[in-house]
Amino acid sequence: MEKGNKIDYILTEAFKLFLCKEYDRVTTGDLEEKMRISRGSIYYR
Repeated sequence: MEKGNKIDYILTEAFKLFLCKEYDRVTTGDLEEKMRISRGSIYYR
């Protein structure tokens, strides 16, 4: 997956989580679990 596509993927999946939970209740762990990518990959992008 290209870098730009990965960023779009992260943003899209994060938005979906924010729709299900309140913004301040979504953790990096939730993002990792949902997207099956590492925390470092999230921070890198």
